[in-house]
Amino acid sequence: MKRRTIFLLTTLSLLFCSANGLNAGFFTVATDSQHQMTWKAPETGLVWYKQSCRSFRESFGGPDALTLFFAKSWVSHLNNKKAGGYSDWRLPSVEEYKSIFREGAGQVVYEYRSVKPMPLYTLGYLPPVEGKRRYAWSRDGDGEQAASLDFLSGEMKMYPRELDVTYEFDALAVRGSITKEKGEKHEPSQ
Repeated sequence: MKRRTIFLLTTLSLLFCSANGLNAGFFTVATDSQHQMTWKAPETGLVWYKQSCRSFRESFGGPDALTLFFAKSWVSHLNNKKAGGYSDWRLPSVEEYKSIFREGAGQVVYEYRSVKPMPLYTLGYLPPVEGKRRYAWSRDGDGEQAASLDFLSGEMKMYPRELDVTYEFDALAVRGSITKEKGEKHEPSQ
């Protein structure tokens, strides 16, 4: 119950400050005219915010659970602060996440239950994107279920939107639309 209260107060503070153009101290997003906080994927033309929602959350010591609601609030905050010089960030679709999935390309996740940390698995986030957890919330889904991409297997998974135990979740922010060969653009599936 205490964690839920802390999370709720943190989220409400983030929303209030973002909506009113205020700086909440630990909710500051670095603006960067040279776009060091963004990465343009050459294969798709999508622009990714390099720092994940979990990295942002860890920078101010928030609770470990990361809900879909918090992920959406974080994206709104990026837009209000014009992170990386842009204000059109959004949660990616599963299709967009798959465009940056490369099996074993990312961070190694360790188990710390023994004296010596043991590697469990390697996530598939394509560097330089900093995904930190196995599952990433997406914008896809329906009224009751939200889709995520499993960055270990590369498969889509569905979860209840109000999932409380979200310790293995992260989220990224993206802008633009996927560019296909011959310069054609299409909007990813909604």
